[in-house]
Amino acid sequence: MKTVANEMELITHIFGVMHFPFLAADLRAVDDALKAQNAITTIEVDLSSISDKQEELAAALKGLFGSIDVPTPVAEIFSESPMLATDRSPQEAFGFLHGEATAFSIKLEDAVLCWTEHTLWPTAYKRIINQILGVFWREMHFARAASEESNKAGFSNTFDHTTRMMPTRYHRAFASLGAWVGGCNHISFFSQYGTNPQLTETGKNHEYAVAMNYDQAEATALDESRIIAVPAGIALPLFKIQGSDAFGVSGINEVNAVNLPTNLKHVTRPHLEHPGFLMDSQYATTWTAKPLDELALYGAQDVYRDHYKEFYRSITETSRIRCKHYTAPVIDVSSTDELRDIAQMIDVHSEEGVFFRGQSRLYLLNRHERIKKMLFGNSCMSEPSLPNSSDRNNVFYEPIHYALRFYLQNYVFGETSSYDDYFYSADLEFDYAVMALAQHYGLPSPGLDVTSDLNAAVWFASNKFSQDPSTGKASYRNLEKADFDSDPAKWPVVMAFQNVTHSLSGSLQTCESLSSKGLKALRPERQSGSFFLGSHSDHQNRLAEAVVCAFRLRPNHFKVGCDFSSLFPSIEEDDAYRVMIDFEKFVEKQGAEPHRVTRFH
Repeated sequence: MKTVANEMELITHIFGVMHFPFLAADLRAVDDALKAQNAITTIEVDLSSISDKQEELAAALKGLFGSIDVPTPVAEIFSESPMLATDRSPQEAFGFLHGEATAFSIKLEDAVLCWTEHTLWPTAYKRIINQILGVFWREMHFARAASEESNKAGFSNTFDHTTRMMPTRYHRAFASLGAWVGGCNHISFFSQYGTNPQLTETGKNHEYAVAMNYDQAEATALDESRIIAVPAGIALPLFKIQGSDAFGVSGINEVNAVNLPTNLKHVTRPHLEHPGFLMDSQYATTWTAKPLDELALYGAQDVYRDHYKEFYRSITETSRIRCKHYTAPVIDVSSTDELRDIAQMIDVHSEEGVFFRGQSRLYLLNRHERIKKMLFGNSCMSEPSLPNSSDRNNVFYEPIHYALRFYLQNYVFGETSSYDDYFYSADLEFDYAVMALAQHYGLPSPGLDVTSDLNAAVWFASNKFSQDPSTGKASYRNLEKADFDSDPAKWPVVMAFQNVTHSLSGSLQTCESLSSKGLKALRPERQSGSFFLGSHSDHQNRLAEAVVCAFRLRPNHFKVGCDFSSLFPSIEEDDAYRVMIDFEKFVEKQGAEPHRVTRFH
């Protein structure tokens, strides 16, 4: 972690080390500037409407603007874009894009922050910066309204529950900053900054745990269980900036009143022998660092959600799983009809209703026994593992996101200027659609495929995926009764979910907005597919918080009303499939190693 002189310098550093999305340039605006021979450009941000924390916002923007140093390979990609419809050759356009770079300044005068440069980069990035600022202003106003309501109700703290669902870290960073300026008591993005080295650098989490006075065995248990060690030296400066000791998505040492720990006082009091904090990266939950004792931090009992009280009474459970504070049943079924009859009894408590995911088996988190005791005491410890595909494949998603975004904007929709507002809307429709498109066609993303169609979920559970290592071509094979393992723990499952809490609302997204622009994604439409987002970095198992139950398929042949050809239309039928294959070729042409689109034909 960087050592800085003061809080403002630390904010500038935090908002300047996030890998600016260089490919999010507005090349149509660049083309207009090229034609006008205008190389000195400026972006101005009026901060006068912010009376409190204006200096902090300016520091964050200085970090953002100061990080925009466009790499040569990116500028070369731009110079070859069909959007630069000038008379210049790509080489001339490339030279003009870079300019002399003699005039560069970032100044705050009379509450106006001004970035000026003797290149076209302010012009290129004005719209993406305006989008990010639009997210900031929106979240600030939401937080102000929420804070007013909280104050009326007698609550002093307001936590930010929306920024975790932003598409990228840039959106999350400025959304959480907006929520804080609007009255939330913390900048939720700080926890991602404070835990990133432990999550991405080999050995760093173990090193930090040892620095917090855990012995070697304890540090290994924490690290292998995805419990992040956050030394006091990292957390305390962040607390000082935001004016509170919040870190993550909830208060430190927060407990659930319906499922209390073994000893509440032992949990809530500080343990000075371990100077720092522990965060569970599965749920972004933080505690003051504690001994690895039988504490049951998530609760010492098996407690079921009240939302499904009648449903749970009506079923016969085979076993149980633990989803943070709550327990959910595992139900064995022998046919699709039986599964459907039981699923129809689930009470609906959300606008999206119940949604499903078919899997080859019920995967569980691999936690060390001491950590299980620390989290659950002697209650149910079997946690379903539902990580997003980018974490599962150890892939940083955002370069994929902005490369796909650039390709769609410039090579698929490039001729239609009326879509420009859609590309940069503060509502982020385009970004959510890009994420869903990536996920549904096999690119690793911070989310998971789910479906509203029970038939589709059963099909995915009862068909075995395989991929030819020589050609990369994927296929599915329907499981017969004899194919099932003798161990019930390895039987396929259909997970049932529902967003019943405020913090989970708005988590489902689709590709549908692309259809209105002329790009129809047939694969997710045929699968009734949605994209569950918000699982990333220090909150990797978020979908588990929405679990209603798990249906385990007993050995049998499961009949469903769909087949491979209907769920996976060919490239001739599916325009989005073709576009994704073309995108893969585009990435290869740039000399980068592409993440392969899942091909079935």
